[in-house]
Amino acid sequence: MEGGNAVKGRQPAAIITNQGLTPGFTLLELLVALAILSAALTVITATFVTAVNAWKRGSAFLEELHHGEIVMNQLVTALRSAAYFTTKPSKYGMRFTDNAGRYPADTISWVCSGEAFLPPDSPLAGGLHRLVLEIGTDDAGDPVMKALAYPPLVDEEELDLESWTVSDEVRGLDVRFYNPEDEIWEEDWEKTNSLPRLV
Repeated sequence: MEGGNAVKGRQPAAIITNQGLTPGFTLLELLVALAILSAALTVITATFVTAVNAWKRGSAFLEELHHGEIVMNQLVTALRSAAYFTTKPSKYGMRFTDNAGRYPADTISWVCSGEAFLPPDSPLAGGLHRLVLEIGTDDAGDPVMKALAYPPLVDEEELDLESWTVSDEVRGLDVRFYNPEDEIWEEDWEKTNSLPRLV
């Protein structure tokens, strides 16, 4: 008997070690680790999905913005090519109708040259034509920008023309005219026998 602490056939309590036991994880530790891993993967996946959705929305917005910019460039080109002759001012003047609705739906018309807003195969592309821009509706009833064109000197009452869709992204058209005398922008244009200085 050594020191009185030993039990017969057993080692003393002071020298009991983990010999023979392999270190490892308990089932509880594995479950906690799995839960943490699952939470981390969920956060990573949610972040990735959010980033992809934001990228898609941003791309769609930029596409719409780019489409609107193209329409504005076409409008500027057509306005810069406006033609006016004093021989028949009523045929060459700018016409305007102020329409309202869910979106501004003005109609504007002037004589111009060039290919702005014309279909690729239009015979009017090589000369003067009256261009009409308006907000119409598509087959689903949604507002879209439409255009039509015809020779400026024809009898307009005999015309039976169909407009074509210029852009299904542009839903409104709000036109203002600059009054140089008062130095303000006005929403009305009543001088249909002339052209405004600025639109």
